Amino acid sequence: MKLLRLSILLFCVAILGWGIYNLSEEHKALDAEADSLRERSEEIRNENKFVSERIDFFENPDNLVNELKSQANVVKPGENLIIVVPPKENPESEATSTE
Repeated sequence: MKLLRLSILLFCVAILGWGIYNLSEEHKALDAEADSLRERSEEIRNENKFVSERIDFFENPDNLVNELKSQANVVKPGENLIIVVPPKENPESEATSTE
């Protein structure tokens, strides 16, 4: 009878230990997922801040016009467009100047 009680007790302890181990592993996995989500949340906050700043910048019509002019070479009527091209470098002259 004592052996039966001891066997039942050991079985219950083993089941409880196994359950606690599984809960511990699940807790670790959830912590890792929470850390990952925190990092992603911070990335999204930073991206949101950047986009908000760009929206604020482009809400000013002058900024929008200046950006359009710089990227698409757009001019208003009566304005002239001047494009400055840097001089081409001659690789042969560089080779001879180092000798």
